[in-house]
Amino acid sequence: MAPSEAPRYGAWLGAIVSVLGARSFTAAAAFLCNVLVARQLGHEDFGKFYLLFSIMSVVGGLTGPALDTSLVRFASKRVSEEPDSILPYFKAMLLIKVAVFAATMAAFLVLARPILHVFFEWSADDPNAVRHYYVFAAFLGGAIVALWGYSQAYFQTRQRFAVYSGFEFFRSALRLAMVGVLMALDTQSVLLFMAVYVAAPLCMLVASIGLLPAGLFRAPIERGTVTELLGFAKWVAAGSLFATLTQRLDILLLNVNAFQIPQADVGRYSAAVSIALAGDLVLLTFYNVLLPKASRLKTAVELRSFIAQLRLPSLLFFVGTTSTILIMPYFRHYALGAEYAGAEVYYSILILGIGASITCMPPVTALYSLGKSGMLAGLEGTRLVLTLGIGLYVVPRYGAWGMALTMAGVRGFMALTIYLAAHETIRRMALREGEAQHAV
Repeated sequence: MAPSEAPRYGAWLGAIVSVLGARSFTAAAAFLCNVLVARQLGHEDFGKFYLLFSIMSVVGGLTGPALDTSLVRFASKRVSEEPDSILPYFKAMLLIKVAVFAATMAAFLVLARPILHVFFEWSADDPNAVRHYYVFAAFLGGAIVALWGYSQAYFQTRQRFAVYSGFEFFRSALRLAMVGVLMALDTQSVLLFMAVYVAAPLCMLVASIGLLPAGLFRAPIERGTVTELLGFAKWVAAGSLFATLTQRLDILLLNVNAFQIPQADVGRYSAAVSIALAGDLVLLTFYNVLLPKASRLKTAVELRSFIAQLRLPSLLFFVGTTSTILIMPYFRHYALGAEYAGAEVYYSILILGIGASITCMPPVTALYSLGKSGMLAGLEGTRLVLTLGIGLYVVPRYGAWGMALTMAGVRGFMALTIYLAAHETIRRMALREGEAQHAV
C-alpha cells in the first residue's frame, strides 16, 4: 500500500474523537462514582477501598489486556478474509480465558492472608478491619473484568467501537446508580461499595456475551492456533504484568504497613489517582482505536506515515489532558471538600506523566503491529524496576509527594525511550526492505 493509499489522518482522528466522545460519558460516570465514594467513606476508609480497587485492577490487568491485545492483533489481520477465518482464534482464546479465570480464583486462596498482613492493619479483634472476603471481592472483580475483555476484543476487532464504548458506558452508569442507592441508604461499608464495583462488570459480561455470534463458541479447536496465540501472548503478558504492577505500584507502596504513611495522606493520594484516571481514559482510547489499524500496516513507509499522522492529535490530547491542572484546585474544593486538601497537587504531578504516555501511544501500537512484544515487555519491565527501586527509597523518606514525582518522572523517561526505540526499529526495517528491493 503506497503512502497515498494509507488511511487518512482525518479518519483516524475521527475514530479517536468518536470513541473518546462516547467514553466521556463513561469517564464522567466513573469519575463521579469515585468522588461520591470518597465523600461517603472519608479519606481513611476511602484509602482502604481504593487499595482493594487497585488490587482488583491489578488482578484484571495481569493477563486480561495481554490476551485481548494478542487476540485483536491476530484476528485483525484476518478479519477481511473469509468470514469464519477469525473464529478459531476466538475459540482458542475462550478456552484460555476460562483457564485464567480458574487460576485467578485459585491464587486468591494462596495470597489472601499475605495481602491482609502486608497492606492492611489486620486484627481478628477489630470489627472494622478488612477481612479475607474483602480480598475475595477484589480478586473476583478482577477475574470478571478479564473475562469480559473477551467479548470486548471481538467488538474491537470488528471496529464496532460504538458497541465497545456502549458497554463501558453502561457499566459506569450501572455502577453509579448502585452507588447512589448505597448513599441514599447512608451506607459506609467498604465491602458493599466493593460489591458494587464487582457487580457492574459482571452484568456487562453477561449482556455482551449475548451479542456474540454463536459461531465463536462452535468453532473447532485448533492446537496450532492456541500455540500461535500463546507464543505471542507470553511477551505481551509479561509486558501487561509489568505495566499493571507499575500503574498501581504507588498505591501498594504507600499502603505497606512498615512504611507507616499516614492514612490521611494515602486517602488524599488515592483520590488524586482516581481523578487522574480520566487521563488514562484518553490513553486507553488511543490504544484501543489505533491497535487494529496499526496491525494491518506492513511496511516501514506505512508505519512512518502512521506515526507522523498521529503526532499532532497526540500533542493536542496531551495539551487538553494536562490543562486540567488549572481547574483542579477548584474542582477538589467543590467536589471533595476541605478534607482532601492537597490532592490537587498530587493530581498535577501525576497527570503530567500520563500526558507523556499519550504522546508515545502511536509508536507503541506500531511496535505491537511488528510483533515486537518482547521489546515492549522489556521496556515495561525496566519501568517497573525503576519505579519500584526509586519508590522503595522515596516513600519512607518523602511519602506521597515522592511517590507522585517518581510515577510521573519514570513515565516521562519511558515515553521518550519507547519513542526512540520505535523509530530505530522502523529505520532498520526500512534498510532491510531497501536491500531486498535492490537485490531484486
